[in-house]
Amino acid sequence: WAIKEVTMKRFAAILLSIFTVFALTACQPTPEAAVVMRKDFDILIERAAGSNAFGSENLSERYNIPKHITKELEGIGGKLSVSIDAAITIPIESTLSVYRVTPADFTQEQVDKIISALYDGNALHTVDSTWTKLDIERMLTDMRQHLSDTDTDEGKEHFNQQIEMLEKMYETAPNEKVEPPSDGTLMTKQINNPLTGKPMDEYTYLDVEDEQGRRLYIRNNSSGSEYITVESDTGGNEVFDASSRGAMLNFGNTTCIYEIADITFGDSEGLSAKKLFDCSPEQAMAVAQQFVSAIGAEYMRPWKMHIVSDIPKEDSDMWDSWFLSLTKQDWAYRISFVRTLNGAEVTADTLTSSSDYGRGWTYEYMHITVDRSGIRHFVWQSPYEILETAVTDAALLDFARIQEIFEKMIFIIRDSRFDSEEIVNARYDVDKILLSLQRINEQDSAENGLLIPVWTFYGDSTFHYANGHSSTKTEQVFLTINAIDGSIIDRALGY
Repeated sequence: WAIKEVTMKRFAAILLSIFTVFALTACQPTPEAAVVMRKDFDILIERAAGSNAFGSENLSERYNIPKHITKELEGIGGKLSVSIDAAITIPIESTLSVYRVTPADFTQEQVDKIISALYDGNALHTVDSTWTKLDIERMLTDMRQHLSDTDTDEGKEHFNQQIEMLEKMYETAPNEKVEPPSDGTLMTKQINNPLTGKPMDEYTYLDVEDEQGRRLYIRNNSSGSEYITVESDTGGNEVFDASSRGAMLNFGNTTCIYEIADITFGDSEGLSAKKLFDCSPEQAMAVAQQFVSAIGAEYMRPWKMHIVSDIPKEDSDMWDSWFLSLTKQDWAYRISFVRTLNGAEVTADTLTSSSDYGRGWTYEYMHITVDRSGIRHFVWQSPYEILETAVTDAALLDFARIQEIFEKMIFIIRDSRFDSEEIVNARYDVDKILLSLQRINEQDSAENGLLIPVWTFYGDSTFHYANGHSSTKTEQVFLTINAIDGSIIDRALGY
């Protein structure tokens, strides 16, 4: 195991300059034309199903994929230099498929297995999130104190509104919470349209905890399609979104959120010799994998592993002194898992794709946080349902074509600040190129998607600014290229 320090924000959004849109044809697009575009599913599937003219069943041989490439590039008038010194990783050596997918719910069978694995027979009760009269009294005391402390008219108006709202809620608030026992059965909640009063959404959910306060919250996909914004009593906006998709599951303690170190799989050096609190990375990994197997999700594979803490690395001294002081901090191991299909990983380096308000569709991700007590935190967002294999053996572009597209487009799809005087110069260090599966969305849909082969270029970036400052970001995505047609995929938009 080897340690690699990471920054607080692992992934930087690349602001896309979309300067042209083109239609897919039988001809290969020139690099200048390989821009972000809506993917026509039928045309893309037809292209993926085309004949593989390269002959070999071996992916590396068929598409002339090297194991490693190096190259130095410069563009944008010398403002951006790109250094490629990257290992190329492919998931399997045979074939890659294209799959049709849709958002999946957590079934009762899955929920039962998860509860059994997490609680080991402990009694559960339903969580009542309703504020009692005592809760509101405490909040009113705080608000009145804030009101007396503020000197501005704006502040006084804000706190008076909050007090007025809480006083209205107090009139009907219960004296005690009602938290009946739960056997883990999913319940149904109906949401009414705030404008018409008619039902607009319905979903199943579960909100339970044990006597130790370990809480499990599950919310399945909405049945509706509306996205409504209304003004709240306090002057803000309240959103009712029944159009977005992505079931969610969240369990346990979430205080360890800061990534302190990236532990690379497969390296025998580093942390294995230092068992933190008698829990080594190997032991933590074993706990996480046993849990994944117990809940019937063996298709989820470990992807990344980090040491996480409730204190950011930037608040500590030098690395060695921080490491020795771990006993004074709240720490854990966080293992990220990704879905695999026929040996190929389904990756996503952003959370949600959405082209406008509503209609968002969260990418699937799973994190399991382990400390000396066992599983501390478990989150699983937006599982997929595989509807069908649309293409069993997808025809891909030769890797030389992919590399050519990258070398052109890295200077075109870029941070918009390059067009100002804010950035003096920047350097991209590309150290990893990965072939995997990635979800793209059907136009204006949060329910129909394809998992397609893509090439993703990862690395670190360093920016030098006109004000004399500089910044470095690690493990970011520079470009994701559709391996079938060479177009650029914007993960934030989902196509």
